[in-house]
Amino acid sequence: MYAVKVDAVGWENGEQIRVEQLLVGAKEADATAAVAAAVAERVYRTALPHGVFHIEQCLSLQDIQDALHSPLKVTTKIT
Repeated sequence: MYAVKVDAVGWENGEQIRVEQLLVGAKEADATAAVAAAVAERVYRTALPHGVFHIEQCLSLQDIQDALHSPLKVTTKIT
């Protein structure tokens, strides 16, 4: 079993907002391998800019979800 939680705070239209995302699942190693393979395939098949980047700078969570055989279970809360 694994869980990953991300919290972000920012501003939208002059108001502070908070976004929380929670990812939970089983078989952490399988999920890690599936995401790594999906990212590698996307990078190989897509014309991305040259350089060194973090995954989130080139791909969205939806891009990764679309490339997986079984989508990850992600819960998003915006307040």
